[in-house]
Amino acid sequence: MRKFIKHYIIAFLLLSNTGIWAKDKTSLVSQDCNTLLAQIMKNSDFDYPGKDYYVRIEDTTGGTVIIKAYVRNNLSDNPKKPQMVESVVSWLIIQPQRDGIYQSLNALDPEEPDFKKLKIDKKAFDTLVKCIDKK
Repeated sequence: MRKFIKHYIIAFLLLSNTGIWAKDKTSLVSQDCNTLLAQIMKNSDFDYPGKDYYVRIEDTTGGTVIIKAYVRNNLSDNPKKPQMVESVVSWLIIQPQRDGIYQSLNALDPEEPDFKKLKIDKKAFDTLVKCIDKK
């Protein structure tokens, strides 16, 4: 199972761009699910030195949920024309057995993947899983 997850994350990282222009785009899951996810993450032991980070469900394939934690930066010198870019700070995963949220500690190392299971509110997580599975 770890090998599958490792390969999936690596393929996803290689195919996705870690700095993309932030635009309104249709989400794979409802905004409600992403709002629940954000609340869970803010109350978890996810360790990011900055306080202003965002999370979004990026993919839900084969029962595996890939979550992107990112920051937004404005690259524009003109305040009237912001050019927002997203920079990934961490990748997280919910495995098919739905037993928690795992943070990838070295997503780019294909030989030795390392995951940390986050300490989260179990009731809130169960609500999130129901929300995701409805889609």
